[in-house]
Amino acid sequence: MIKVRFSKVGMENFCCYIDPMEIEIKDNDLTVIVGPNGIGKSTMFNAIPFTAYGETSSKLKGDDVVNNKIGKNCHTWLELYIDDEFYRIDRYVKHSKFGTTVHLKKGKGNNEIIKKGQKEVKPEVERILMPQKLFFNTKLFGQKVNSFFTDLEDSKQKEIFRKIEQFHGHLGPYVLIGYKMGKIAKKKLGPNPFTKKAVIYTGIKPPLSCIIDGIQISSGCTLGKGNIFIYKDGVPKVQFKGENGKKLEINLKKCIQNEIDNEVTKENMIKYSEKIFNKSDIELFDILLDNYE
Repeated sequence: MIKVRFSKVGMENFCCYIDPMEIEIKDNDLTVIVGPNGIGKSTMFNAIPFTAYGETSSKLKGDDVVNNKIGKNCHTWLELYIDDEFYRIDRYVKHSKFGTTVHLKKGKGNNEIIKKGQKEVKPEVERILMPQKLFFNTKLFGQKVNSFFTDLEDSKQKEIFRKIEQFHGHLGPYVLIGYKMGKIAKKKLGPNPFTKKAVIYTGIKPPLSCIIDGIQISSGCTLGKGNIFIYKDGVPKVQFKGENGKKLEINLKKCIQNEIDNEVTKENMIKYSEKIFNKSDIELFDILLDNYE
């Protein structure tokens, strides 16, 4: 399981912010940022993906994020813990000392740069944290599209497909499998997303990791809420835990996985996704309720 905890995010001459500004994110605590529309609340959070990946959720990158009034010396930084290992990322744009680059450091109090430049840092961040697309999908889900899915009936197939494609970026069998897994959890453990947690065993490598997006869409459990945990086992399995310790385990049947891996192509992906969607839960999954360790 990957345990990620952001501890600090800071910015200077970044978008609408000129003076250095830093937010401390305390563990097991709630951080609330309030203010009128247009003051820059979203910009604070956009500093996180920009620092980590070099792009905001609204596709701003490079010179786009430099404060228009100052026109130089843009600096954002991010401190985080991954499995209790400390990392710091510093990203610079048009900086008088560092130019335009990004530095990755590892270890508390360690000033040694372990990766430097976008070509080195971004792949390393995607390896130790998560892929950029998965990060943005999680952020988008938490902010904008959560209400799209949890109350949809399966009869609205075209609408479901459209929403899944909008969220995930494309339609495929594994994201639909995750969607159906989340629907089972909602039915068996209740609709409240705050009383459930999901442990997903796919890892973060596509195509199996597409299951993660599907589960977020239908179950309401999200990485943003902190009630999804990912193990790097590389298997299509999820375990849910609900109120009063009630447990649910869902495994994709091996014959279905083999069929997907051997028969699905770019040309037949949409048609096969529809086939997966219309299969019954019994055809797709082995389901255990309350009787596994």
